[in-house]
Parts: sequence; structure tokens; C-alpha cells
Amino acid sequence: MAKRCITLDEVSQLLEDCEEKYSEATVCVLPPNTSQLSDEDEGDEDVANAGNVTVADVPGELEVEMVGEDMEDDTLFENEGDDAETEENQPSTSSAPPAKWPRKKKCPVPSWTKQKKPVFPKTSALNGQAAGVTENKLRQTLAQHNPVQLFEEFFSPEIYDLICKETVRYSTDFRNDHEFHTSTEEVKVFLGILIITGYHKVPSEADYWSDAEDLVVPIVKNAMSRNRFQKLKSYIHFVDNSTADSNIGDQSFKVKPLFELLNENFCKFGYFTPNISIDEMIVKYYGRNSLKQFIKGKPIRFGYKYWAICSSEGYCYTFSLYCGKETTATDVPLGSRVVLNAVQHIADPSSYALYFDNFFTNMDLLSQLADRGFRATATIRENRINRTCPMKSSKEMKKSDRGASEYVYDRTSEVLLVRWHDNNIVTVATNHDSIELLHDVKRRVKGQKEKSTVKMPNLIYNYNVYMGGVDHHDWLVSKYCVSIRGKKWYWPLFTRCIDMAIVNAWILHKSIHGGNAISLKDFRRAIAIVYLKTTVQRKHAGRPRVPRLPTGADIMRYDGVGHFLMQRDKQRRCQREGCKGKPKTYCNKCNTTLCRTCFQPYHDK
Repeated sequence: MAKRCITLDEVSQLLEDCEEKYSEATVCVLPPNTSQLSDEDEGDEDVANAGNVTVADVPGELEVEMVGEDMEDDTLFENEGDDAETEENQPSTSSAPPAKWPRKKKCPVPSWTKQKKPVFPKTSALNGQAAGVTENKLRQTLAQHNPVQLFEEFFSPEIYDLICKETVRYSTDFRNDHEFHTSTEEVKVFLGILIITGYHKVPSEADYWSDAEDLVVPIVKNAMSRNRFQKLKSYIHFVDNSTADSNIGDQSFKVKPLFELLNENFCKFGYFTPNISIDEMIVKYYGRNSLKQFIKGKPIRFGYKYWAICSSEGYCYTFSLYCGKETTATDVPLGSRVVLNAVQHIADPSSYALYFDNFFTNMDLLSQLADRGFRATATIRENRINRTCPMKSSKEMKKSDRGASEYVYDRTSEVLLVRWHDNNIVTVATNHDSIELLHDVKRRVKGQKEKSTVKMPNLIYNYNVYMGGVDHHDWLVSKYCVSIRGKKWYWPLFTRCIDMAIVNAWILHKSIHGGNAISLKDFRRAIAIVYLKTTVQRKHAGRPRVPRLPTGADIMRYDGVGHFLMQRDKQRRCQREGCKGKPKTYCNKCNTTLCRTCFQPYHDK
């Protein structure tokens, strides 16, 4: 039976009441509900200086699962819909049969054999025809595009319209600012300021508008005022917040429309490279949010996790935000779901080869990809290989010489496994590649001062060459990433979208122009300068300007009666605009110093 509670006291009371009926109970903390809108982080981000915090209870709801003595271990009772008890946390007395989690299907028994050149009937030789046709068409279409036009292939007018529309809606409906309006041109200036912060960094955000000559950035100061930039930064939105109740369970709904448009634009040229890698990316974030991940041993340990599919050159085709464990029951592992979802839009599998690491890999996944026509090569963990595999274990392989290898072929799943002794023992699985031809590589060998030549199997060599696409894209993004930080939890996701679009545009520019291509920094500068010089019609700061009414002096000046030129003892500057003379003459009625040549024009309307 499953029940939900709010506090630990309720859980304790429920367990006491049901002590005699149930023999086992499990308590877990549920993630927060996305209908509770949170545009800003709560509390101080400086966790190290927060001191000792007394915790009175757990955050969010608690779910208690109880199993009776006469039930099976995998049986779960659930109160759903109108049948659920909402007033009291009491055990259900319903006589309805229990709902069971789906049983994991049995894996076929592997049939191992020693084959250096196995036949893979499901995956024919890689032809790459679709990728070649797409790349040639791409070069013809974008040959005359400048950096700004390439960037706007991804940050398209639809994205600018979405930002303008939802930002104005948020300012009106949730901030009660009915006078706020923005335009595509102003959003481009806003993006230009963010882009320039990637390669022109100052100690703080306000220093871009500083009066100090050694801190100020004139092109930023002249493009937009600091107050306007901060207001636009505070209001920026990509979705209607009133739809939160209809998106319960989707924790990424605040950025989902932006991600969908960007993914659509990234893929609109098709998959134009034959080798594709699938991996994770981390977006650095140290605030407080349930989507933040911690990965030990990574260069960036805290942040949001993206699943990304990239070319071997670093072009990102699609990406998605990892939102935590799914609540629906499934027997498909997370890694398999990520890979299968990532490749579902590829129309011609026979033209592409996939590469991914051991987080995603299992024997069943490689077999499923082969059934769909996809070629795949990936590292695999030893505990995901059937125990009947006749290969030497990693412990036994460590006793062998550097460069030693073992291989075995499973005729049931049509997967080839190769285990190779490098710095560590690495196991690679493939459904299309082979061991030969062997490649000569230089490695350190114990007991020898100089590097020695060892043999590397062909599938491991190809894996090393084509696997690093996602890491290469991540490295290019990190070179000149937006440095301005924000309080909204989705601000790092928005700025990452800008950086990813620039990197993708630059990779297209590089593939089109080859050796004549400009550097990533100059490419970024070209976009920033054009955007910062975009003309924006802005309202005058301060009070509204009121047309000046004519005064008594103006009426007397132009009445044409009694104006005579008189002379003083001392010189004074002529008061007619534009005249630099210093006469002694003046108008006796207006008492205005005027030259003889300025007297008549001054009194004419």
C-alpha cells in the first residue's frame, strides 16, 4: 500500500496504526511540485557561510510504501483518482486487486564464440550517403551567410518573438508593470551584451556601465542603460506562468518552449556527419534547485545535466534537460531510454554510426539498435556482461602485458566484445565494427624509459577518434561562455542556449570556409558588435517632455515695437545662438546683448 504524508509526525502515526497489518515499510521524499512557481533562488547562495542550520522536518511530501506478510514483495497498492483517501492518512480497506510492476523480460541466453571478423547481418557496411548529400546541400545554402545570419539560423525570429511575448506577459500579469514593452531589436541588444561578456570580462556586472575609464565598456554603455538591462534581465521569460497547473510533473516547463524551438533549428539541416556521439553535459550551477545534479570526479561537479547528441566535430544536433528519475514504471534502463530517444529522428540509420560510453551501454541496447539498423560502438561495464562470457576478467587482464587484448562474439545478440589492456582495462562492445586492422600506438610500458609501440584494435581506435564530439562541444562553449550571473534558476540554461547556438554557427562557418574561417572569438565579436549597434527606439528617461509654452519675454521679443540698438560702456558676449562676437551694443527693450548684424535676425520669427 502507498500513502502520502506531509510531516514526519504523520508518517510515525501511520506506521503505528498499521503495525499489525503490514510487516515492512519504506519511506521516501518526493520531489517538489512544479506548480509552485519559483523564478528566483531562495536564501543565500553562499552555503559555506550559512552556519549550522537546524532542520525541523523534511522538504516536500513523503510517500510511505507498506507490504503485508501475505503479499508478494513486488506488489504495490495505490490510491488513485477519486478512490484515494484525502482527509485522513489511514490504510485503504479497498478489496480491489493490487496493481503490479511489470516484470522485466528474460534476456536470451548468449552463445559465445571466438571470431575476429564476425558477420553482422543486421548492420550493413556504413555508406554515409545521406550525410554526404546533406553536407553538400548545407554548403550551397549557407555559403554567403555572415556570422550574424548563421547565428540567426538558430536564434530565429520565432525565438525572439517568444521572448518578447512572454516577457511582456510576465511583466503585466505577475509584476504589475503595465508600461513595460520590448521589441526584437531591444532583445538583440540585450543578447549582444551577454555575448560580449564571454570574451570581455570585468569584475562585476555594473562595471560595464562604470564612470571609471579603466572599467567602462563604451559600446555596452551606449547600447543600453544599466537600469533597462537589469529590468529586462529580471522580466525575461519563455513560457506563460499561468500554465504551471497544466504542467505538473514537468519540471523543465519554464524553458521547454525555448528548448523545443532551438532543437528544431539545430536539426533543420539534418545529420550531416556520418559519426555521432551521445554523452552528457553539465551546466555549472551552485544555487538551490531540485534539478541540480552532483557528479563526483567531474571537472564541474554541481549543475544541470544535459543529454546531448553531437557530431564528431562538436556540432550539437539535439539536447534535453535531465529532470530526475521518472515516476512511471518501466523495465528499460535510463541509458537505453536516452539513446533510443536521441536517435528517433534519424531517418536513414544506415548512413550513421553511434558512439557512447559505458553509462548508457548494455548488450540489449546494442541488439535493439542493430534491429533498427543503427551501428553502434561503446564501452561497457563488466557487470553488464553475462557471467558466462569466456573472456578473461579485468583482474586477470591486468597481469598481462600492455596492449594485450581478448575478444568474443555473441551470436545471439550479434555483438562483438573486445577487452584491451591500456592504462586500465577497457571493454568495448560493437554491433558493426571489427578488431582488424590493428593500429600502432605509443604507450608507456613498465620497466622501459621510452614509449613503446603497442597494437590497438580497430574498433577501439575508431571509438577514440569519434567519441569526443559532446566533450568537444562542451569545451568550445566553455572558452567564451556568458559571464553575467542571474538569480533565476533557469538563467544558466538560457545563457547556455546562446553559447551553444554560437558554437554551432561557428562550426558551420568553419565547415563551409575551411582554412579561411575566422576564429571562434572573432566570430563571437562579429555577432556582439552588430547587435550592440542595433538602433532601439527608447523612451526618454525621467519625466515626459512637455512642449514649452511661449513666455512673456518671447512675446515681447517678436512684437516688433520699440526695439532700438543702444550702446554700453563694456563689451559682452552676443546672446544670439551661434554668434561668438563681443559687442557693446544691446536691445533697449529686451536688454539682450546683440551685434549690429544679429539685431534684426534675432527679432524675426
